[in-house]
Amino acid sequence: MLLAAWPTGFAAAQAPDSATFYLLLHADTIVVERQARTPDKLSGEFVDRMRGGHVTFDATLAPAGLLTQLAIQSQLRGGSATTTVIAIHRDSVSLTTGGRTTSLAAPQGGVPYINPSPSFFEQLAIRGRAVGTSPVTIPLIAPGAPPTSAVVTWSGPDSTQLSFAGVIIKLATTASGKLLGGRIPSQGIEIVRGSAIGPLVVQVPDYSAPAGAPYVAEDVSFTTPAGIKLAGTLTLPKDARGPVPAVVTLTGSGQQDRDEALPGITGYKLFRQIADTLGRRGIAVLRIDDRGVGGSGGNPATETSADYASDIEATVDYLRGRHEIDSTKIGLIGHSEGGMVAPIVADKDHAIRGMVLLAGPSRTGKRILEYQVGRQIDRTPVSDSARAAMRQRLPALVDSMSTNPWYRFFMTYDPVATARRVRTPVLILQGGHDIQVTPDQAGELAAAFRAAGNKNVTVRMFPTLNHLFLLDEKGDVDYAALPSKQIPRDVLGAIADWFVAKLR
Repeated sequence: MLLAAWPTGFAAAQAPDSATFYLLLHADTIVVERQARTPDKLSGEFVDRMRGGHVTFDATLAPAGLLTQLAIQSQLRGGSATTTVIAIHRDSVSLTTGGRTTSLAAPQGGVPYINPSPSFFEQLAIRGRAVGTSPVTIPLIAPGAPPTSAVVTWSGPDSTQLSFAGVIIKLATTASGKLLGGRIPSQGIEIVRGSAIGPLVVQVPDYSAPAGAPYVAEDVSFTTPAGIKLAGTLTLPKDARGPVPAVVTLTGSGQQDRDEALPGITGYKLFRQIADTLGRRGIAVLRIDDRGVGGSGGNPATETSADYASDIEATVDYLRGRHEIDSTKIGLIGHSEGGMVAPIVADKDHAIRGMVLLAGPSRTGKRILEYQVGRQIDRTPVSDSARAAMRQRLPALVDSMSTNPWYRFFMTYDPVATARRVRTPVLILQGGHDIQVTPDQAGELAAAFRAAGNKNVTVRMFPTLNHLFLLDEKGDVDYAALPSKQIPRDVLGAIADWFVAKLR
């Protein structure tokens, strides 16, 4: 009976097939996935080079693009493998991880998914085509993630659009939903279907100290009070005559590795450069992989900036337990979201000796996103009336982005309210061509710290630098096109001079 209702060509998507997919960001390959599909099975593996993860999956397919079971084995670089099995029953969903099974109510027509797997973008397209109406809302099922859904819209035989978690994915598909390619416009990501390749291997970044450096680099890991394993690199000056001061780095938004290396911006490693600079000045640096990245565990899908702050508190506690570190001389340096989180840590831990905030925001996430999206609207080549209509819809569009715990916290958190309670010495560095955290926010943040009676607040403006603290004469967002991905020496010098004065 169901076969008669499927769109023409749907059965072709269920024929034996194999594919290799690539996600490309500015020509850098960030995800490689191999897939094998038969009428009743979908299996594959992918390497996520952004997070240093390797994932394999096996799904049992059902009619109309549905799944009855999905087994996922994931392994972060340097960590142990974890296996989760999602089984979909008539009126419930069971999740089994580590021998423990929990049950949830089954959303009707729900589809398990793995992000960022192109195979599951394809499965959603197949499901949408099978339903036969457009648009169609499909509930999504993923372990450890809050309930959400995808909207599948298709027009003609070769164009399918997915929308979920505030992101639009435009796919080239066959009439049955088979994925041929696509793009994620807001993220600058291309989806390419290509030829098969050899075994998928997670590349291990080199975090060792450069030859001849006056410091050593040690891989470390520890467990937070919340049970989260964090992994990173501790650089320690050589030949120190006693305990040395230390700095903890805090990355920006999104899942970042310990260097804050950014896919598509080859050569950009903000915190590696800072660690090298401070190591040569006798200061230890501990830089940590974010949750769910590299050697760190945890589930970033459920994390907020407050959780990030608790991870940094645990990192500082770990440093204080190291005999090589002077526990009374520990500082923080945070970039972007890290510049928002550092004051949260200092508000609780009055023993922090100083913090450097690189492009730290002073405004709520809602205001920041309204500015950023509004700027995109202003640059969109449409008529004045169309632009005015887009502007009118802007508040609702920004509100719709609150699709997960991180966004909900970010949208309402007020950095100024925290800054008004913090008396830790602070250096605020800001790029004059920053279009993500606007330059005027540096002054607002400084005023808030001073309102608390903090008499040790310094602001340094670098007129031609952008949000990444790279030389950017135009002040645009095409960071990959910039001629240099190296942090200028005057920025590194300002950071080092300030920390030497405060910590030594």
